[in-house]
Order: sequence, then structure tokens, then C-alpha cells
Amino acid sequence: MITSINEIVIDENDNFTALGKARADIQTILENSNYNVLDLNVHRLQSEKNIFKKLLNHYSMSKIWIKKCSVLPKEKFALVQFPPIANYFFLKHTFKVLKRKNIKLVAVIHDLETMRYALVDDIPKKQN
Repeated sequence: MITSINEIVIDENDNFTALGKARADIQTILENSNYNVLDLNVHRLQSEKNIFKKLLNHYSMSKIWIKKCSVLPKEKFALVQFPPIANYFFLKHTFKVLKRKNIKLVAVIHDLETMRYALVDDIPKKQN
């Protein structure tokens, strides 16, 4: 059975915020199809000026993902909507930890900018 990781965004005032329509639609389809759902409360990362606090925030999000996903059974699939809402520096590390636990990740990709503008000539190379 596939488990869907459902990110629930919490803002700086601990209020739940709305997801984008595409994410909400995917989650509704999965819930209606009787997929297991693993709710993951994530905090939207603020634009912190202190680099150490910023890194600590990103590291904390990674720990939250790993801890919450540790309940997933080995050799099972977890569906992740990509990119995650709380995109952070340690995402690659987090996915590697989950892979070492034999959790297979499946991604539903939303609005990947690099694909959208890959063939546009007037986009600067750095952005492209």
C-alpha cells in the first residue's frame, strides 16, 4: 500500500494555511482512493537574516520529516508532492535517510520551473 505524505502548513502564528489547488486536488484524490495518509505539520520557513538560525530552521524541518516518516513500514512506497511546501537545504539528506530505511519515494511533480522554461532562449543561463 502507498502512503501519501500530506504536508499541512503552519504559519509563524501557528495557524494552518491553505495549500495550492493542485496539491489539494491530488490529496483529495488519494484520500478518496483509500490511500494511507501521513499528515506532516510543517512550518513555513521565514526569511531569516541570521544564517545560523536559518540553518537551524532548515535542519529542524529535516528532523521533523525523518521522525514523522519513521513510522512508515519498510519496503513500502511513500508519495511526496514535489517540491515540498517547506523546501529546505537538507531535503536531499532527508530523502537519503528515508531511502536507507528502505522507504521508496514516489513524487508527483508540480510546477517545476526548470522544466517550464527549459526551452526559452531569453531566460538567463543561471536561471535556466
